[in-house]
Amino acid sequence: MALRFASTTHIETGQSPALARFRGARDNAKTDNTKNRYDSRQKEFVSWLSARGITLTCPDDMVDRITLEHVEEFLGSLTYKKGPKKGQPAVAHTLGMYRSAIRNLFLSNNIPWLFEEDLKESFKGLKKELGTMRQTGVMPAREGKAPLSFDVYRTICSVFLLTYTQDIKMNYSFAHAYLTLCWNLVSRTSMVSLIQLSHLSWINDALAVIVPTHKADKDGSRASTSDPRHVFANPLQPKICPILALGIYLLCTPLTVEDSYLFPGGSQNKHFFQLLKESLSTPAVRDVLSGVGLDPSDIAAHSARKGGVTYASSGSTSGPSIVPLLLRGFWALGGVQDRYFRFERAGDQFCGRVLSGLPQEQSEFGILPPHFCLSSLPTSKSTTVAEAVRNCFPRLYELTSLRKVLHFCLASVVYHHDYLVNNLPSSHPLFNSPLFALRLRGRVVIDALKELVHTGYQCNSLSATGLPGHTAVLSHCKELAERMDRLEESMLRAVNGVVGRVENVLEQYGTIRGNASGELIEEKMMACLQKVGIVTMAQQWGNGKDNSEESDDVMEAHKGALELLCRQGLPQNFQLKATLNTAWQLWWIGNATFKLPPYRQLHHAQMNRNLSKRYYEWKKVMAHMMDILKRMNLELHDKLLSSKNLTCQFVDQCYKIVQSHLPHEAAVSSSSKRRPAQLKVSTVYKYMSLQAAKS
Repeated sequence: MALRFASTTHIETGQSPALARFRGARDNAKTDNTKNRYDSRQKEFVSWLSARGITLTCPDDMVDRITLEHVEEFLGSLTYKKGPKKGQPAVAHTLGMYRSAIRNLFLSNNIPWLFEEDLKESFKGLKKELGTMRQTGVMPAREGKAPLSFDVYRTICSVFLLTYTQDIKMNYSFAHAYLTLCWNLVSRTSMVSLIQLSHLSWINDALAVIVPTHKADKDGSRASTSDPRHVFANPLQPKICPILALGIYLLCTPLTVEDSYLFPGGSQNKHFFQLLKESLSTPAVRDVLSGVGLDPSDIAAHSARKGGVTYASSGSTSGPSIVPLLLRGFWALGGVQDRYFRFERAGDQFCGRVLSGLPQEQSEFGILPPHFCLSSLPTSKSTTVAEAVRNCFPRLYELTSLRKVLHFCLASVVYHHDYLVNNLPSSHPLFNSPLFALRLRGRVVIDALKELVHTGYQCNSLSATGLPGHTAVLSHCKELAERMDRLEESMLRAVNGVVGRVENVLEQYGTIRGNASGELIEEKMMACLQKVGIVTMAQQWGNGKDNSEESDDVMEAHKGALELLCRQGLPQNFQLKATLNTAWQLWWIGNATFKLPPYRQLHHAQMNRNLSKRYYEWKKVMAHMMDILKRMNLELHDKLLSSKNLTCQFVDQCYKIVQSHLPHEAAVSSSSKRRPAQLKVSTVYKYMSLQAAKS
């Protein structure tokens, strides 16, 4: 084609070398990818002109032969030709790329571009038309690719981590490390492909990544070694841990210092996208996508960047502020960015912890990465770690700035050894790496290191960074809860021990002077324990544990009633006045209306003096009635004591057997004859007292 396009620069005859060199710099203003896209679209435009008899032989022809009507007609012809689906018009973004390519065609050949204002009005109307079509359902509501949700991201990471094939092109360890960096850096895939080994370092508890240039800073004037992006380990979820992914990749990939790039090779972002497409076709990923209403075609490489920043900004109500997220993702903030909103490590570190997937609402958010605490190890152990790192990464170890990164990457792999062995295929190249294959001082390297790796929340040589204030509060709450659990256990052991020793003494020496029964002594002891709150605590703990057998509704109701009673006490109008039949039902069933458990579960300490006296009478009468039932029907007696789901019918059946053998005709005083149905607990107790006095 005679006409020069954007990939080359038209230099006029007689142009000075300085001017030519300066104008030639226009090519460097755009990336190779942008240039290629412009070239293909410019060729389409020129071919369209040729089909209409407009031939361009030199740049001057563009001035004479191309009009606004030609440009508008060309863009109009693409409206339905370039639509996302058949019958749907092209979105404004698609037509905008063609407009930019045509503008570049003019400017790169030093031809003034005079159609911008007219086309701007046309595009404004086009966007409004497209909005109406989305509102009415003619076009899909969403434009562009969807962001990865956290669940989809985690599932894809799982596929990359746990899958291995012999095909050299299907390097899933590369894809795993690449994806986790895209997500954690909220970075474009093209920028991740340009990360060099010299851009990596380790600062305190995080991997630090320097980004010299990016789309919003083409000349690198904003880049600084003091403004790294922090990437944190996630020991709680190995599938999405970027440090583990990087460690596996470095162990499985024979990189050298001469490679320069972390992901050497041409078009690694395209390679990653091909592997991403493969993962989207797996059943596990398709199921997760369908659960959020997405199709594999809705996901692209840029979805990781969209998903990461969406998760960090909106995945929790206590996430980081928007400014450090914008700075981390290199989004421009207009004129205020470099003047007012500046980079600070604390904000970026908080973003890094959130993006790593650590739980923001738990104290585990402040966990340290797996590491070798060299400062607390003896010299021989420290030497073992240093030799292991040198043997596992013999070529990369030559890069001094990378050694600390290698230490932490190796520590993460060692820490997750059991998970990797149990889940990775046995043919995975990780198991052929020096970490698993070599021996160090008579021991396999992995076995020598397993006992030296640590994680947790405190270390002499590490301190957790990027923690919000509420993490410290959550950590203190967790510590208090653990201390309370230990205190509960010790108090329960103490209570059980005291009661057991007292019972042994009473059994050995009998009751004192014959005046106090063992039952009364037990009640007095329980009253004393109740005053200091031990009985109530023991009841609450006991009712909250070992209830696996009491799964029926009745036992659950009793449990809830007893817990409520322990917290609130007996109702103010509570009385112990009832006929013997009613008392028998209350003793075994309780009162659901007033949320009272079976009365046999009550304690004297919950009552005043008068109620306590009456309750003592009830206990004596009920014990007497149980003795009668035991003599008359031992099977019903045992069932009544052992059953955990008593019914009113069964309790009444037992009462009828006992009632016929109660000496109620002799239990009345001189002139107060009563029918059996009117017999009261106090009446039977008086009779029992009289019989005891006579004997």
